[in-house]
Amino acid sequence: MARPRYACPMHEELDTGVTGMQMSNTPEQRAKIKLPDSGLEFCQLGDDYPALGTSLHASPDFRSDACLTAIRGWIDDCIDNHPLCQASGGGDTPLPKRVVDVGPRDGSAAPFVYITKGESCPYAALSHCWGKAYLLTTTRGTIQARTRGLEWDKLSKTFREAILVTRDLGLRYLWIDSLCIVQDDTAD
Repeated sequence: MARPRYACPMHEELDTGVTGMQMSNTPEQRAKIKLPDSGLEFCQLGDDYPALGTSLHASPDFRSDACLTAIRGWIDDCIDNHPLCQASGGGDTPLPKRVVDVGPRDGSAAPFVYITKGESCPYAALSHCWGKAYLLTTTRGTIQARTRGLEWDKLSKTFREAILVTRDLGLRYLWIDSLCIVQDDTAD
């Protein structure tokens, strides 16, 4: 007898065009979850995939020692094993035109958009889906205010968490497209 397939309304939660979810729990597929139109596939802890390595438990506490250790390990692996990362001098690359200065690790200073002066140093970059939600952006009319500070409560949860992890990793700068590119300036 075939195992049933389950439907899930997760596509209503995701703003990615996902049109459905397929779940299976057969000995051959070991509790895989596929989101067909997204290209995403979630697999059971411990499954090995040659292109990705062994799956790891993702802690809900993204700032836990275990998560930060894993992230540092991935960064070290890049620097040690990827020729382009090695060529960058272990992460010291020219900063983009603007970055978010996340402030000191203790959070005693508010983050702000920093206009760089040609310096090189390690920095993080946030890759995210804009979706339909409101995002704080930088425009010609707001750039001066952004260089004075970013209001924490106006930042999206994703931006706040990225700033916290960047601080926890001991990095000073974070590139976020909507904040570091002037959105109403096509030449920027």
